[in-house]
Amino acid sequence: MEQNFEQFSQSDSHLLTIKEAADFLRISRRSLFYLISNGRLQTVKLSPRMTRISLKELQRLTESTFVAYCPTAQKKTQLLQKPLPTPDKG
Repeated sequence: MEQNFEQFSQSDSHLLTIKEAADFLRISRRSLFYLISNGRLQTVKLSPRMTRISLKELQRLTESTFVAYCPTAQKKTQLLQKPLPTPDKG
């Protein structure tokens, strides 16, 4: 069950199940639980066995992750754009 952003964007307070959130991020449930246990993702506990994640929280995570990796990507791009040294003919 793959769902896209347009379906969820109607309401920022839309709550997703663990499976829906993992599908949205395109990661495994195990990876999602890792993010939750490390405090990188906040959850809403509706009952002891019912956990939900808001769409707004998933957007915050993806935006903060993107910003965190941008400087590295820019450095790599700059390195690739430098001209290669030409060999000396002699």
